[in-house]
Amino acid sequence: MKVARRPVQRPGKPLPWQKRPWGWYTLSDEETEGPYRLMIEIKDLYFDYKWKGETIRALDGVNLQIDKGESVAIIGANGSGKTTLARCINGLLRPTSGEVKVDGLSTKRSEDIWQIRRKVGMIFQNPDDQIVSATVEREVAFGLENLGMLPSVMRSRVEEILARFDLEGYRFHHPHRLSGGEKQRLAIASVLAMFPEYLILDEPTSLLDPMGRREMMQILKELHTEDGVTTVHITQYPQEALQAYRLIVMAEGRVVMDDTPAGIFSNPDPLRGLGLEGPGAPSWMPIQQGREIVAMSDVKRERSSKIATGGLSYVYDRGMPTERKALTNVDLEIKEEMLLALIGPTGSGKTTLVQHFNGLLRPTTGWVEVDGQRLWQKGIDLKKVRRKIGLAFQFPEFQLFEESIFKDVAFGLRNLGVPEERIDQRVNWALNLVGLTPEKFGSRSPLTLSEGEKRRAAIAGVVAMRPEVLILDEPTVGLDPEGVKCIVDILIRLNSGGTTVIIISHDMDLVARLCGEIIVLDEGRVIKVGTPEGVFSQPEVLRSMRLDLPGADENAINQSPAVETHPVKER
Repeated sequence: MKVARRPVQRPGKPLPWQKRPWGWYTLSDEETEGPYRLMIEIKDLYFDYKWKGETIRALDGVNLQIDKGESVAIIGANGSGKTTLARCINGLLRPTSGEVKVDGLSTKRSEDIWQIRRKVGMIFQNPDDQIVSATVEREVAFGLENLGMLPSVMRSRVEEILARFDLEGYRFHHPHRLSGGEKQRLAIASVLAMFPEYLILDEPTSLLDPMGRREMMQILKELHTEDGVTTVHITQYPQEALQAYRLIVMAEGRVVMDDTPAGIFSNPDPLRGLGLEGPGAPSWMPIQQGREIVAMSDVKRERSSKIATGGLSYVYDRGMPTERKALTNVDLEIKEEMLLALIGPTGSGKTTLVQHFNGLLRPTTGWVEVDGQRLWQKGIDLKKVRRKIGLAFQFPEFQLFEESIFKDVAFGLRNLGVPEERIDQRVNWALNLVGLTPEKFGSRSPLTLSEGEKRRAAIAGVVAMRPEVLILDEPTVGLDPEGVKCIVDILIRLNSGGTTVIIISHDMDLVARLCGEIIVLDEGRVIKVGTPEGVFSQPEVLRSMRLDLPGADENAINQSPAVETHPVKER
């Protein structure tokens, strides 16, 4: 099999990735050519998750070699083993059998683990999994302190990283007050601050706005081409995989393809057989499919107001040094049976706004009404309001807590007082709806699911309660193409049945094809409300807010460096 390879660098002048604050290091002949050549080496790797006597095989005989200096992308359906593989490489998981070596250091040996993790930086899919400090500045400095870096060098590096990732204004903010995209930038910044030699990124752009995605891909390109960092990028975006020099496709815990991106994407049929898609618009969703369904409901009757806000403002940490205004004078009316999208750059207030709709947050000033009832007034039963409005969080882990998927989906139904004889039926219906069959997934722990499967399980828990309004915060993040198709089908079916659907998304193609109305937020203010045609007819306004037009990724494909022919070498 041919793969894109960079020549192994010869000793002599130190490479950029060899320059570290603690000194220079020059490769020996043995390290570049002999049995100790610098690389990630994976041999016959198996990994099993254990749950109540059940064995779930996540990796099934993986064999890989990633040389220092390579740029590698990994794609695969949800549950194919991508994240498990990444965690095996830096020693967070120990193999059930087989071996992983990094520059000759084995994850089997406890004495090697610290050195491996110093060499291999890992960026998780959910940034909350790795943020530990009380302020943004301290989070960036945390790893440098553990490396024993001199204070003067550390201060300089922290300043450089905060500026590079546009985090200077959040220096003294608590990370949990940041938006999902801002947290993701912080997690990436904190790892890159430590000068990793290998960098493993598990869907690092999934929560970023379109401009943020492009900036992150440019940073990865510079790290590889200028700093010599070996990058292993797990992604569900084929457009991002094109930037790599080598593409690995995984399915059911195995490596099934290993070639250049151009070589793999030139034949889309095998990918579709694995539930994946190549670059460009999905083959399964024709444009305006969703909007036609919404338009049909428009002619039935005059729709009444479902959710309204007036002068809605919200301030985090009011009266404190870290005070931050998240919403300012938001006036909105959302009609019943609408399928609409909230879009805006990272940190624009989208998640904060929808958390007001079901009373999770109380306005600093202004008001929120649901079916004409003003929330937070005396006599209003918020529990009844929350039964009407279902919210699937940006991070599904926040709402998965039971010991099995079945019990988790059933939890809300029991709280609603649904008779036991109907609970099984509703749970099975919801799990089948999101593509998690009860027979395969019902008894499994949420901890054993991939991130994409967790997202679908969280949506099932909300859908099972059959709310009148369904709010999904980034519902397609981390999902493979089949998972996205499943969610789109669900939203169209629910909306055509009378459910009001609100989605928050950075996927402009999805928004343009699915939604009948779009609300644009920026810096906590409503900038525009209109149809997709009206909103996307002002490209300069959108780009000034770090947003893009539909098809922007597709238009950029031919500009990708990975579309060019790269030298290949027989493995």
